[in-house]
Amino acid sequence: MRLERIRETADLLLAALDTREQRVIQEAQQNFSKAVAEAWQVYQQGDIDTRTGQALPHSMYLYATRELPQEVAHLRRWSSVKREITNFLRTMDLVVVPTEAR
Repeated sequence: MRLERIRETADLLLAALDTREQRVIQEAQQNFSKAVAEAWQVYQQGDIDTRTGQALPHSMYLYATRELPQEVAHLRRWSSVKREITNFLRTMDLVVVPTEAR
């Protein structure tokens, strides 16, 4: 459920970046960051498993909650943010491979 929310909010953020509207992008970023933060809490409680240790998921959490908000504030960073979000999802699906306990 939380993992699906990360994907949904990431897709919405990617779509928002195409609008080039600061308010829309910022709202989408906040929703994505919140989804990642909630999943991180569940991960720390042991209800999400990964193929990797804690370092990579923690780095992804820090990116989504600390770096990304600063990056979306700058118009010139938006194209690189699109690449980073796409890479975030690829890393999640191909390297971290999280599974959520139901």
